[in-house]
Amino acid sequence: MLIFLAQIALPGPTVGSSVWNSPNVAAAIVAGLFALAVPTATAFNQWRKLRLANNELTKLSGSFEAQLGAKYGLSAEISSCELAIKDPDGGCAVTRRWEGLSVHKGVVVTSLPGKMVGSQGTVDGTGLELIHPVKGFNKALVLETLKNQGSVVTYRVQIEGWLTSDDPPLDFGVKGGAEKMFAMTKEEAVKALPHFPHEFMGISVDYPTKRLKLNMSFGGYFTAQPFPFVFMGFDGEVPYPNRDELTRIKAGFKANPTHDGAELIVDTPLIGLLYVIYWDPPKAPKAGAKATA
Repeated sequence: MLIFLAQIALPGPTVGSSVWNSPNVAAAIVAGLFALAVPTATAFNQWRKLRLANNELTKLSGSFEAQLGAKYGLSAEISSCELAIKDPDGGCAVTRRWEGLSVHKGVVVTSLPGKMVGSQGTVDGTGLELIHPVKGFNKALVLETLKNQGSVVTYRVQIEGWLTSDDPPLDFGVKGGAEKMFAMTKEEAVKALPHFPHEFMGISVDYPTKRLKLNMSFGGYFTAQPFPFVFMGFDGEVPYPNRDELTRIKAGFKANPTHDGAELIVDTPLIGLLYVIYWDPPKAPKAGAKATA
C-alpha cells in the first residue's frame, strides 16, 4: 500500500482571516437538466423553466468553486500520480504531479508539504527528485526531505519569494521510489492489511482540485483485476468506504485490457476523501507451480 497526503496547513502569512483552520467542505455535485422541446406552448414553457434552472445550477457551481478557493486559499487544476512496480520484491517508481496550482488573493504560500505513507517496505526519502516548473514561472523551488523513517516520508517544496495570487499557475512534481512496498502475493496482502486484504495506491484530496488522475502499472510482474475505491478516512488499518462517491466516479475508471494496471480520472474530487486503485495480487505458488490470480 502507498498513499499520498498533502498535509496542507497554514504555510505562510495571510492577509485577513485565516482560510486554513476550517472543516473540510464537500464539493457540490451539480446535475445538468435537459428537456426535449416540442412545438406546443406548454412544452415550450416547461423547457424554458428547465433551461433557466440549469443556468442557475451552473452559476451556483461556479460560485461554489470560487467560495472553496477563497476558503482554502489554494486550488489546483490537476493532481495526479503515476506508479509502477519495478521489481519482483514489490519496489515501485512513482511520479507525483500538480498542475495549475494557484492561491487566492490575500494568501501567500511559502512551501508546499507532502507525505508518502506505506504499509510496509522503505520509501527512499533521500532519492526524491523535483520536477521543476515549465517556463513562465520565474521563482525557484527547492525540495527538502523533512522525515525519512521507513515506510513514511514527509517533505516540502520551498518556494523562493512565496507563491502569491500575482504569480502564474504553478506546475511541478516530485519523483521517487520505494523498496518492498507492495505485497506481491495474496497471502502477503492479507498479512499486511487484514482489515482491507488488498493492495492499493491512492491520493487524498486536501484542497479544491478540478481533476484527479491515478495511473497504476504492475510492471509486467503479474496480472490482476484492479478496481476503484473511495475512503472517507483511513487510520492505517481500518478503511471507511464512501460508496455514494464510488458510484459517481466509476465511469472515470479504466482497467488495462492486459490486466497490467489501470487508470482512474475523477472530476471535482471531494475534499477530505482518499481515492484509490486496488487489486488482489496472485496467490503464492505451490512448490513447482506458477502464481495464479
